[in-house]
Amino acid sequence: FLGDGEMDEPESTTALTLASREGLDNLTFVINCNLQRLDGPVRANFKIVQELEAQFRGAGWNVIKSLWGTAWDELFQLDTTGALVRRLREVPDAQVQTYQTRDAAYIREDFFNKDPQLAEMAKLLSDDKILECFHFSRGGHESRKVYAAYRAALAHKGAPTVILAQTVKGHTLGSGFASKNANHQMKKLSVDEFKDMRDLLGLPIADSAFVDGVVPYGHPGADSPEVRYLQERRAALGGPAPARRVHPLAP
Repeated sequence: FLGDGEMDEPESTTALTLASREGLDNLTFVINCNLQRLDGPVRANFKIVQELEAQFRGAGWNVIKSLWGTAWDELFQLDTTGALVRRLREVPDAQVQTYQTRDAAYIREDFFNKDPQLAEMAKLLSDDKILECFHFSRGGHESRKVYAAYRAALAHKGAPTVILAQTVKGHTLGSGFASKNANHQMKKLSVDEFKDMRDLLGLPIADSAFVDGVVPYGHPGADSPEVRYLQERRAALGGPAPARRVHPLAP
């Protein structure tokens, strides 16, 4: 498991051809492509996924890309001419990050209206649909997309595989965190940002629980599936550990 920014480190790519030359088809790299590194975009004026794809294909690896989530499926079905795919390939990563923080009107104008065919497609899409696609829907965040990539990697024989999974850094943390260049240095959520995250994740915490700016602990409920699972696993392991003895055992 690697990050897209880490792939610039020499030790990340030094022996790629060795793996393909030896036919190590039981080796799989998973690269988390959130398009960010500590000091900004990984490739501000280019596309890191395309660069990594070319690098690994050139080294003889099988390349699997899990880039866009389920919300995009409808758009790709509408794309009968390939205009959407071409547009996604040409937009640099820094602009993709910009879409992450802008409203639907901006995305319509800057992304769709650059191409007459995409402009017509955009007329069929609601603002909510556009925001769902550009703000949230990434292949690396969806279990079905990740599972499909893993299955394809296991099925491939004769060469190692790399999975390029596109994600959003700060996913579901709200607009104050998601894809922000400064999010590596952000240490805490404000109350408003926490409420934003609560709404995105559907956490059962009422506004009245926020007292004097203090963020409350969330609990799924004593009979929730999560709590039942924890209790069942603890019981299967023989109970809490270590055991607390109130009365010491005398020799």
